[in-house]
Amino acid sequence: MPRLTLGGKDLSAPSAGCVTAPLVSFVLINFNYAEFVGAAIESIKHQDYRHIECLVIDNASTDSSVSVIESHIKDDKRFSFIQFSENLGQLGATNKVIDCINGSFVVFVDADDLLLPSFCSTHVQVHLALAESVAFTSSNLVEINKTGDVLTGKSSCIKTDTPEFVKGLRPAAITPRLSTIDVETYNLLNGRCATIASTCLGWHWTYGTSNMYRASIIKLIRINDQFPIPKRFADNYLIPLAHAMAKSALIDLTLSAYRIHGNNIWVQRESVNSLKNYGPDYDAKQIADFHMNQEIVLSRSVELNWLSRNLWNLINRMADIQNSDEQKPYYSSTPIIDLFAKYASQMQQALSPSEYYSGIAMRFGLWNGLKIILSDYKSCSIFKSLSFVLVYFIKIRSHIRC
Repeated sequence: MPRLTLGGKDLSAPSAGCVTAPLVSFVLINFNYAEFVGAAIESIKHQDYRHIECLVIDNASTDSSVSVIESHIKDDKRFSFIQFSENLGQLGATNKVIDCINGSFVVFVDADDLLLPSFCSTHVQVHLALAESVAFTSSNLVEINKTGDVLTGKSSCIKTDTPEFVKGLRPAAITPRLSTIDVETYNLLNGRCATIASTCLGWHWTYGTSNMYRASIIKLIRINDQFPIPKRFADNYLIPLAHAMAKSALIDLTLSAYRIHGNNIWVQRESVNSLKNYGPDYDAKQIADFHMNQEIVLSRSVELNWLSRNLWNLINRMADIQNSDEQKPYYSSTPIIDLFAKYASQMQQALSPSEYYSGIAMRFGLWNGLKIILSDYKSCSIFKSLSFVLVYFIKIRSHIRC
């Protein structure tokens, strides 16, 4: 058990051992990565933060993955192993095992990646030391090849010096401190961490293995049985929604390694300047994923607006809209108009009329907006139409004056 102190004093002593460092759950999801999964397991076993559990999931592999996994787990009681009879994909497997997580924090590990020994302790310390709690932390990484040679020195996504981000941690003297993080490392973290507001657009994080989530947030945003989950990645669902719900933070220290080995589903080469490192079919798949993300949020409009108090921010984030220039073409597409029409009733229950009308007006314009407003046949009326038209023109005039 890592020792936890506050102001230099052991926290467990005055609490009769009831205040302890948090349990961290690792969920390692594997499919046909027998060549790499053993190293991934060993990187978890060798964390300097020992208060962990690890759930290893095999997604119906057809290679020797099962025997490799069993040989590396052996008698380590912190590890458990679940075999699926069919490949559910990363997101499907994640969604299915959420209730098996016992830790307060959770890390989803790709079976071909590696964690550096200080990964867990650094993430936990940052979670405990931020000025306010966040949904997840995301750290820097190096990219390696099949044999482990380092190809790049950092991720281009982690930019803690971005002006609108809030840098730093709380003073060490008033922060719960882990025994695995010394003063020098804490001071380094203080200058290399930044919190991102939930309304910031763009993608600011690294890939799935580099992130540590609050387990309570993951359980909150799990996908219900209404949506059959296609085989897809977990992080392009979990990251944007978790961030939009409760902010996130960056750690500009290299704490993991992302392996590029030629059989990655999307990534074809290491990150080099602005050159795309994925294939031409990636964009179409991403669009389909983000449409699904947005539908999940729309279907839970009442609940998620009550929780976050900003449903439109959640909707924008799940559409992966990077800036205001991308908004108009996105919301003028027929599939998106039809999607919002499908869930018009839920949105009207979640939002006040002015919030609902203005959000629709600013995104869809007059005619497409009217189509959505009037799609809820149970509450169609001339009054609704006139109210929306009035809000639309007020917004347009306000926009012109700005």
